[in-house]
Parts: sequence; structure tokens; C-alpha cells
Amino acid sequence: MVTEPATPGSLRTRSPRGFSFVELIVIMGIVAVMAGLSVGWIQGAGRATGMTLARTQLLDAARRAQSRSMGGRLATLSFQRAKDENGRETDEATVHVAETVLSHAFERIDGASGLLPMAVQGDVKVDPEGGRTGGGALFARGGVLAFQPQAAFATTEGLDLEAWIVPTGAAPIMVLVDGAGAYEVSLFRGVTGSDYDLRLRLNLLPADGRGEGSWVTFETDGTPVRGHGRWVHVRVAFDGTAPLFEVDGLERPVRRPGVARGAPPPPPASTLPRRIAVPPEGAVALRIGSATQPYQGRMDSFVFRGVFSTRDDRIQLPDGYQFSVLSPSGKGLPLRVRYANGRLDAVQHPQDVVLQVRDATRPGDLPLVLELGRSGMVRADMGAPPVAEGDTSAGKAPAGGTR
Repeated sequence: MVTEPATPGSLRTRSPRGFSFVELIVIMGIVAVMAGLSVGWIQGAGRATGMTLARTQLLDAARRAQSRSMGGRLATLSFQRAKDENGRETDEATVHVAETVLSHAFERIDGASGLLPMAVQGDVKVDPEGGRTGGGALFARGGVLAFQPQAAFATTEGLDLEAWIVPTGAAPIMVLVDGAGAYEVSLFRGVTGSDYDLRLRLNLLPADGRGEGSWVTFETDGTPVRGHGRWVHVRVAFDGTAPLFEVDGLERPVRRPGVARGAPPPPPASTLPRRIAVPPEGAVALRIGSATQPYQGRMDSFVFRGVFSTRDDRIQLPDGYQFSVLSPSGKGLPLRVRYANGRLDAVQHPQDVVLQVRDATRPGDLPLVLELGRSGMVRADMGAPPVAEGDTSAGKAPAGGTR
């Protein structure tokens, strides 16, 4: 039998055979392995990118604090634990800027106040030999330096004041500054009878800045001002969130009414900045001293600053990233780094400040080390922190550290 050759039109196309079940399983397994490897690589790259971003942001914040502290202003770079908008805990860095409103060297009682209208009430005298480096003001009972109402004293979010003082007299309470219903700073006798505590009393508006203000009082937990007859450098500040007391450059613990002495302070009711309540006309009559509870003693180099911006330059680290303080040793969070004229304040910072940032989710990674030098140096690099002379731990990676 003769078979006729097939013509092109008679060809039939056969459907290709599909993948078998075993082949599908193998392919799905390969895809899953590749996806897992890709996800791990992407996550690792994302964490590395996050640390690079944190380095850039922290360098920018430190340099902004430096530049903004020039010209009589004071800038504070704060490192602390806070909560984000979703209520989750995170570590953050914030720059606060305080502009000088009033500066007194007390060499004379007139133009030294920056041409602000001022009146002398009671017994206040300038002693040519009574200051630290020259003239100082001698406040007797009832002596007050009173300034007319000024919008500059109506600080909207916070204040920062410092002075060199030698308290005298036997008054149980002596008011350093009275802000005409907005704020006051007091010295009051400690338990020893010769030392003084500090008290900051603020009329604060709610966190949203609306409604009526209410008085909130903070005081030092102990007796920070020694009655030894020598000059003491006192700094009192409120950055819109928390108070700060420093004596001779050393920060003192703060307690609130109703908290037992020595007990840890309760957490703040809100981490949102709270504004200081001022009179409706938006001006405050500042008084150095008080007619009812007058300051008694010597005073020199009085500086009052108003904090007008506290919510700018707030840097929140990514989830899992944490600060720890390497230098000065023994310090934890919160840590406030103070800049004056582009350098670390010599009174508060006798040595360089060094912090590290670690990713708690990747404990094996090298940390980011941030160095803030007293000479003005700012540096941030990945790796081990600087090693002081005589330190036998050279070359070792730093431990995770504690807060």
C-alpha cells in the first residue's frame, strides 16, 4: 500500500504537554528560596540605609546647634526617649534655641540691661569689688530691679536663665526672678538650714496652647546651692516639655509636689511642648528679685533667654535604633548638650561628648559613633568609639550599653 505524503494543510498541531505536579513543586520551591534571599537582602539594605540617614540627620542637628548658638544665643542638643505619633517609644534628638532677652553684668545699673526700661526699687547697690571679675549687684531686703512690661519677656514655650549668685540672709524663700504671673524662680531653705533648693513655678497652658493656664511647680531633689559664701553658677531652664536645674554645670534631679524626696520623678504627662501662659496683652513685667519674697545676696552676670522654638529640628531614629552615652561615663538619657558661641559650654562639658547609635535588631552590626568635641569638632562614623590613653580595650567593639 502506497502512503501519500502529507500535505502542509493536513498537518495537525499538538498541544504541548503541561508541567507535571513534581515540576511545579520544584519551581515553587526555587521561587520561595529566591524570594527569601531577596527579602533578607532588601531588609539588610534598608537597615543600612536607615543608619546612613541617622548619621546624616545627627550631623546636621549638631551643626545646626553650633551655628544657632552664635551671637549671644544658646542652643541645646537633647537626646532622649520619647513617643512618636502612634504612641510607640523611640529615641530622638531635638535642637532648642534660646535667644538672649536680657543680659546684666551689673557693672552699672543703667544701660547694661540692653536699653530696656528699668527701675531700681528698694536697696540694690553696685559694689565695684563685689562681682566675680568686677562690679556686682548687692541685693538687700526689698531690693528689686523692675522692668516695664515687654513682649520679649512673654516667652511662648520656655525660658533659660543663668546667674552667678551668693545667697545670704535668713529668708526661708528668696525669689530670683518674678515673671508677673508667668513664671518665677525661687531659692528656699534646705533641710540643713544653710543650703538652698531651687524651685521653678510656671503658669502653663495645655499642650494644645488653648484654654486657661494652670500653675505647675518643680523643685530640685536635694539641696543644690551650697551656702558656703562663694560664687555659685545657677542655671534654670524649661524647654517646653521638662524643667532643668544646673548648679556649677552639674545637672540636679527634679521632683514634683507629691513625690517623695529621692523617689524617681514620674513620667511627664505629655511629651508635647507646653506654652507659658502670659497676660492677654502679650507682655510680662520682669523683676529680678521680689517685693514680697526678695532675693538677698550678691549677683553677677545675669542672663535671661526666651525659648521661642522647641519643635523644630526634631529627629526620630528608626524603630529599633537606640542611643547610649559613652562619654561622659556614667551618664544616661536624657542627655543635654549645650552650645554657646559654636562650642560646647565649658562649664557644663569639661570633656568631649560621645554617643553611639545601635540597631537593637542587628546586635552584630557596628554602631554609629557620634563625637561632639569641646573644640567644635563634630564627627559621626561607623565603628568602635575613640579610645582614651591607657585604655586596654583598644580594638574591641563597644558593648551594647545601657540607658
